[in-house]
Amino acid sequence: MKKLNLIAAFFISLIIFTSCQNVTKGQDNNLIIDLTNDFAYQTEEVVVELPGWPPEDNLQEKYPALDKWLIEINSKLLSKKFYTCRESFILRTYKNQPVSILAKPLTILSNNSTCQFFYPAGTLYPYEWKDSAIKLKWELGFSADLMKSLFLSPLLLGISPEELNYYLMTFNWKKFNSIIQEKIQNSIFEFSEDFKSATFYNPWQSDQKKLLENLSSSKFSQNLLKTKNVVNLPLDNIGLPPCQSIFSPFIPENQILGHYGIFALKKEEDQILMLDNEFADIINSPSIKKVSHHLIYMPIFIDDYENTDFF
Repeated sequence: MKKLNLIAAFFISLIIFTSCQNVTKGQDNNLIIDLTNDFAYQTEEVVVELPGWPPEDNLQEKYPALDKWLIEINSKLLSKKFYTCRESFILRTYKNQPVSILAKPLTILSNNSTCQFFYPAGTLYPYEWKDSAIKLKWELGFSADLMKSLFLSPLLLGISPEELNYYLMTFNWKKFNSIIQEKIQNSIFEFSEDFKSATFYNPWQSDQKKLLENLSSSKFSQNLLKTKNVVNLPLDNIGLPPCQSIFSPFIPENQILGHYGIFALKKEEDQILMLDNEFADIINSPSIKKVSHHLIYMPIFIDDYENTDFF
């Protein structure tokens, strides 16, 4: 196993080594991220649109200010990571080859430090591509992160990069994304019908390890996207100190949290909420009636400009 881990680490380092190459400026100062290095294959240029900030929900005015985005792009052979304040960039890639794109919002704390609290927005090329453009969505950050994990760990999963890429190209990612988005929207609708019996669907609370194992062995089932041992936890049950703003790391959940004062907690797993853009409340609960939590200051994000460029 150690030998396998060393091989996997070398493969991942090879991918990361190429991450600062092939970045150019096009017309009108457009940023072009190039994933291609072989002109024998057909390529395509795609406009990648980042989500707006602050998110458009009922807490729009309370979100912390955005410092910058941390962008992560992963494909079969290349991985790129960079910071940006742009609203969009151009991705040049091989036509119809799977690409995972993540945008992590780095926000400004009340002490003017930067933190990485919110889950990323994401998208998958070519499955969400339309009219030469592709837009990152908060609902699809989980899908993009899952594909990223598959790209970076094929040897640890016991398959070759070629086998993994074939499966990624034949798997129905469009349907996968559609199921997740439908589950989120249905759970929001259920709250509007009867918030006492509804439970918000958060894909980040699914069994990600099992999903990775089954995706890599071509044994995917929709049941793997179900969330288990998740309960609705009213904020009143926690005993939080008085605060002006409370946020979940999963952006779509904040409209439920803000309107109903309820969030989805997976039993016996830590859940973190941001309070007043300063504190992190770490919550754990085996049941609704037995809740433990403690406050800490929000961890500060340390920029890595030695290995990550700003464009």
